[in-house]
Amino acid sequence: MQSSLFFRVFCFCGILFGALQALLAAVQGASAGETVFIGLSAGLFFGLFLAAFVTAAHHWRLKKTGMNPATTDTRVDVQERITLPLPSDQALALCRSAVTQVPRASDVQVDAAAAMVAARVGMSWASFGEHIECRVTPAEGAAVVSIRSRPVLATTLVDYGKNRENVERIRAYMARQASPAPAPQA
Repeated sequence: MQSSLFFRVFCFCGILFGALQALLAAVQGASAGETVFIGLSAGLFFGLFLAAFVTAAHHWRLKKTGMNPATTDTRVDVQERITLPLPSDQALALCRSAVTQVPRASDVQVDAAAAMVAARVGMSWASFGEHIECRVTPAEGAAVVSIRSRPVLATTLVDYGKNRENVERIRAYMARQASPAPAPQA
């Protein structure tokens, strides 16, 4: 999983930086051969350095939050489903309550007609903010809740596990709240 993250960051940042350096060299009057050399070498070195740094920081953050970097998906748009033994209206109320448990969650909106809760999470060092959605679908004697957390900025390549953390926090809260309380011991 980490190698695909490294490759994405390397390609995006290396190519972009290399192209900008080549353009700058061309504007300053470098020959075609010099322009290509400058662009390729700058893109290669900058891309390798930045990809190594970002991948290491991502790995460290995942370990710090208790996730396994070797098995954690590196995508920034995270979706998960949970089945709750509740009617749809109670599941929707639980979704609202769960979303408010996410730090910096704001602008929580409940659309009962669409059976959806939406919120925005403010900016942190790990991201420019996230959009969270919980959609409730009725099922036989239960409700299926689809939880999604994605970056506000669509071009985000790395979120250091922030969206995965949001989804896990909401899922764990709903699972705890929806589980039946243990019977009192006599």
